[in-house]
Amino acid sequence: MNITNKCFELYRYRQLTQRRSLNVSRKSHSLVACALNNGNDIESCPDVKESVNSVLARDSRELEKVPISQLGKPNPKAMKILSGSNNKTGINKLLVDTLKGTSFTVVGDNSSLNWEVAQALASRLGWFASSTHKVIEGLMKTSIDVSTAESLKHKIVELELSVLKGMSNQRKVVNATMACGAAASKESYQHLWGTIIIRVDELDPTAKKKPLNEERTCHSEVAEICLLIKKGRGFSDVGMSTQQRALDHADVLVQQLVTYLNKDKSIVERKAQYVAAGCRGDWPLIISTDSPAGLKPMDPEPSHDISSRA
Repeated sequence: MNITNKCFELYRYRQLTQRRSLNVSRKSHSLVACALNNGNDIESCPDVKESVNSVLARDSRELEKVPISQLGKPNPKAMKILSGSNNKTGINKLLVDTLKGTSFTVVGDNSSLNWEVAQALASRLGWFASSTHKVIEGLMKTSIDVSTAESLKHKIVELELSVLKGMSNQRKVVNATMACGAAASKESYQHLWGTIIIRVDELDPTAKKKPLNEERTCHSEVAEICLLIKKGRGFSDVGMSTQQRALDHADVLVQQLVTYLNKDKSIVERKAQYVAAGCRGDWPLIISTDSPAGLKPMDPEPSHDISSRA
């Protein structure tokens, strides 16, 4: 049983006892919360793992002193949290196994939101989150705000295109692109079709409808998954950060990804073939030089659906 499962079991056992007098440490509770939120991340850190084992062993001894006759009824809310956490971990593992290292590109007209969504998805999958905005700022050795992006638009687009081209064969990456950058042009997608393209669109019901400009038209046409993030009305959205909005929609994005992968069983294999062929722009019909007919046959192997059950 790994550390996360030990935390789950301790958490469940404590909720079943419902005894306030139990001497269960606060450190154990924080470790349990960490496990519930971050999956198996504890496993990758030996020092933390040893500390967790020590705390869990001490707390488990305290809990084992409780007579079975004194166990109360399960706390419905706690059991629901536990079930949801196990379910989330199960879906993440199934996705990781199915994706086989396939990378993602996040596009949209809000650079900050693109980055937060990329981080949220990368955290769920264990992929590396990257931002072309941050990379370009490092290359230019200056921060890029709205005015800078407008005055140096041509240079920024060229730099971002070169970054996207350089990352086209990278695996296990969730890359967030810049608004009004290279991803606003269809010509750039020669280097992106080897990834799963996610469009992030923010809807504000209190504001005017966004105009359908060239960038938004391009994103709507090339996106394979569209994540719509709605801003709340009135006080429901006051004080909510961009990061929190992205995290709140992470489950929705994962479910959309599950649906997409179940709909097209061969998509992961075809993405890998496109990258292996050199990202030549021949998506979705991948031209093969070793095929007499000119087109490489795609006969996907039978695959099981990704279930929402762990």
